[in-house]
Amino acid sequence: MPRRSGETPVTAVIAGQEDGSKSMPRYEFICHACKKPFELAMTISAREKAKIRCPKCKGTRVAPQLATFMAQTARKS
Repeated sequence: MPRRSGETPVTAVIAGQEDGSKSMPRYEFICHACKKPFELAMTISAREKAKIRCPKCKGTRVAPQLATFMAQTARKS
């Protein structure tokens, strides 16, 4: 599905890979200083303790963004 202009790309998070490895949740943020969106992959417990910094300008005034997600179940809905 093509993105509309101005939309941030969304990355699907998969709970388990075929090789048995686990993926960490990806969190989306936007920096108030440089206005750049960015994503970080970290565990839930690391996210609770983290002092998030912008990778571009190293600013600490960042805001979490609401992200969409997709879940695949065995049952038809």
